Amino acid sequence: AGDNRTKRIIETFREHRPDCPVEGHCPKIEGEMLSRFIRAGVDSDHTEQTAASIKEKLSAGMFIQIQRKSVKESTIEVLKDSRLAGSYCFCTDDVMPDVLLSKGHLDHVLRRAIALGLPASDAIYASTYAPAMRMRLFDRGRIAPGRLADFIILDDLESFHIKAVYKSGELVYDAKRGLLKLMQPPIISDDKLHSVKRLPIAEQDFDLGCPDGTREILVLEREETTTFTRPARQLVSVKDTIVDFASHGLNILAVVERYGHESPIQAAFLKNGLTRPGAICSSWSHDSHNLLVMGTSLAFVVKAVNAVIGMQGGIAMVDEEGTLLVPLSYGGIISLKPMAELGQEILQVRQWLQGHGYKAEEEVMNFAVLTLPVSPLIKITDKGLVNVPRKQILDWRNYWLEEEGRQ
Repeated sequence: AGDNRTKRIIETFREHRPDCPVEGHCPKIEGEMLSRFIRAGVDSDHTEQTAASIKEKLSAGMFIQIQRKSVKESTIEVLKDSRLAGSYCFCTDDVMPDVLLSKGHLDHVLRRAIALGLPASDAIYASTYAPAMRMRLFDRGRIAPGRLADFIILDDLESFHIKAVYKSGELVYDAKRGLLKLMQPPIISDDKLHSVKRLPIAEQDFDLGCPDGTREILVLEREETTTFTRPARQLVSVKDTIVDFASHGLNILAVVERYGHESPIQAAFLKNGLTRPGAICSSWSHDSHNLLVMGTSLAFVVKAVNAVIGMQGGIAMVDEEGTLLVPLSYGGIISLKPMAELGQEILQVRQWLQGHGYKAEEEVMNFAVLTLPVSPLIKITDKGLVNVPRKQILDWRNYWLEEEGRQ
C-alpha cells in the first residue's frame, strides 16, 4: 500500500521490462494480503513452505521455489499432483561449504524429494526445464537442437552420482579424472581485502542501561526448527542501571556497522542463544554483512567483534579456551581458501555453535539470518530491533504488544 521504493522498482520493471520475472520473499503471507502481494507484481516465493502454503500460493497463481528445508513428506504429497508440473521448481539457498562437500547441492534436494516419493521424472523436470522457463532462459532447460548444451550424465536415478558434466557441449568434468577445465582465478583488488572500516570497539560502546528494579523488557526469541523469530517479554533484574541478562539465560545480540560510519551500537537481548560462555561474531550476516555478534558476556562480545575487525572479515568464536578464527578475506564474505579447507572450517563453526548450546537445523545459517530484516517477525539491525511487518524500530526498554493494548 502507498508509495515506497519496492513498489517503484516493480512499476519500473513493469514499464521497461514486462517480460522480466519479479522474484518474491513472502513467508507467512496469506489470504487477502497474499492476493495484494501478487497483484503488485510479485508472483513467486522461495521461502519456507508448508503443504497449506503451497496449495494456497499455487492456486493463487504463484510460482513456488522449493528449498531443501521445505522438502518434507507433507509438501511432497502435495507436489505429487501431476497437474502442478511447471508451476514449481527446486532450488538451493545458501548451501554451507561443509554441507556442499558432504551432501551436494541441488542433487541433495532431488535425492531427498525422490526418497519421499516424488517421481524422478518430476524431480528432474522441476530442477531443469521448469526453472529455466521461469527465468526466461529459453536457450536451455532441455537437450535439443539450438539449445545451450549444458548437461550432466548420471550413474543412476537413485544416488544421482554425477559421472560427467558438459558445459556448452564440452566435457569439463569426469568422475574418474576430476575437473578437466579450471576457471581463471579472479584479480583481487586490495580494497576488497580491506573492506571492514570499523575501528576497534570497547565495552562502553554498548548501552545496556535500564532503571533499577525488576523490569519487563523486549527480547528477540529464536525458533530452533526454522529461521523465524518473534518478540517475547522477559522479566529481568536491573542493578546499578545494568541489566543482569546472564542470570536469565539471555545473550547480548548486536549488529555493528562496518562501513566506516562509526554508527552507535544498538544492542538487544536474545532468548534461545548460547548456553555455554562465549561469543561469536560474523561479517557474513544477511543481507547487509555488517558485524553480527551474539554472546554471553560483554567482554566476550567485544573480543569477538575486534577479532573480526582485526582480520578484515570472517567469523570469530571466543570462549574461556581461546579464539577460533575463520577468515573471509574477500569483502568480508568470501574465503580465498580451497573448498575442502573452507568446508572444514565451517564445520568447526557449526560444531562450536552446537557445543555452546545453539540449537538449530542449520546452525550457521540460522545465526546469519538473525539480522535479515525481511523475514518475520522481529530482527536485529544496526539500528536496533526491528518489527519486520510494520517496519518499525523497537525499544527493548519500553516495548508494548499492540495487540494487547498494553504499555
